This record gives sequence, structure tokens and C-alpha cells, in this order.
Amino acid sequence: MRKLPDLESRFPKVQPVTSKYISQLPFILTLSAKCNAGKSYLAVALISLMQREGSITHTWILSPTASSNSIYRNIVSEEHMDRVHDDLSAPAVWNTLKAIQVEMEAITAQYQADLKYAIVHHLYTSGAAVNAMDEHLLDSRGYMPCAPRQPSYCVLVDDAQASPLLSRATANPMLNACLRHRHMARFGVSFVLVSQTVKGLPKAIRTNTTHWAFFKTLNKKEIEECYDEVSGFCEQHEFERLLRLYTLQKFGYLFADIPRQRLSNSF
Repeated sequence: MRKLPDLESRFPKVQPVTSKYISQLPFILTLSAKCNAGKSYLAVALISLMQREGSITHTWILSPTASSNSIYRNIVSEEHMDRVHDDLSAPAVWNTLKAIQVEMEAITAQYQADLKYAIVHHLYTSGAAVNAMDEHLLDSRGYMPCAPRQPSYCVLVDDAQASPLLSRATANPMLNACLRHRHMARFGVSFVLVSQTVKGLPKAIRTNTTHWAFFKTLNKKEIEECYDEVSGFCEQHEFERLLRLYTLQKFGYLFADIPRQRLSNSF
């Protein structure tokens, strides 16, 4: 198969998307806690911060309370309310997932077109020779400058434990999306998943989660389930000590960065 040209390498003005909050993009962040622990607020707060810094450019929400919960208005504007979906029943939710992916592909295609134009415009304004096809492309946009912005996609899945989205069926499109999230829509897709329990998530999601947020629990079994997700780089007694320490205050949480093998009290 012929390798596609790397347009970004030909246009130095395009910088790779990075974040000071999350160590790896795209990512899968899972927040696990009982009701009223503040996990939805934390998820929205993180997405909002990443939107401000430009590391998330397009956001979709899948939640049964998506239309009624006003907190989501902090990350989805009125003009993009069509990206807020509250029907998580089958087959509606599968059609929604497919529509989201189609929209992502269209955004990526537009970015590629903008980038191609920006490269030609950069060559033209720097005095380099351009051919007839390049001139036609420049003329199509009136020789106006263009600043391509690399898209970075995020899907928030909140309060979906009872929905088909988190079923363990092997044909579950959501599981397939999480497995290949780094390659979707060319630039990958980040997922923020909010769940009441760790084991309530399918194994395919747990093993592909790059970041965790654990909240206060006194249930020994739940603590052990949380520890299982970070046992590769942390002793259990140290994990339990940090979990107690970081959740002393209301809405406190332990943040686990799997790529960096680091535990902290904040993202």
C-alpha cells in the first residue's frame, strides 16, 4: 500500500496537539465513583480546560441526562447541541456512534483540504514556484491566508452503565471504538468515561484506559478492584495510602497516569 504523504511535515506552522493536563493524546480517561462523588463535574472541568488550551477541539456527549443536565453546557455550545445525545437505547445509540464517526471523518477531510491549501499558499507567498494546479487551488479561495487547526476529538460517556454502550457483547461497536481509538478519524479519538464501579466496565475498556480517577470508597473489594488497574507500577499498601490521603476532602480523587506510571491528587 502506498504511504500517504505527511502534509504536516511540509508545513512547520502546524504544531502537534499536546496538553499540560493529560500526558498522552488521544487518551481514555475513566472516572469511577458512587453517585454524587463529583465525577461528572471533574470530567466536564477537565474537558473545559483542554478546550481552552486547544487540545480538544470537538466534543460529543452520550448520556441519558445529556439534554437535561445543564453542566454539559460548559463544554458544548448552543450551536453544537446536535452533538449532545441522550437516547442510549439500541439501535439508536449505534446509529449515533456511526454518525459521530462520519462527522469526525468530514472534519478531518476539511482539515486536510485546508492544510493542502495552506502549504501552497505558504509556497506562493514565500516566492517559490507554483504550477497551474496550485494556482487554481489558490484562486478557489481568493489567495486568502489560511491557518489550519488540527482537530482533536473527544467523546464523553456519562451514566451509561445500564445502556448497550457498556455491554460486554463482542459485537459492541463502543468496545471496538475504544480498541482502535488511537487510529479513528486519522488523528484518534479521546474518550472520557464515567462509571460507578471499575468492574462495571468491560475488560476491553479497562485494559485500554490510559488515565484513571478514583474517588473515596470504604468498600475493600472496590479498593482492590481499583488497585488491579495500577498494580503494574505501584504496591498495594502505597496505593491504599494515597487513596485515603487524596480523598480526605470532599470531591477529592486519586489520579492515575498509566503511561507515566504516576499517582497524584490532580490531573
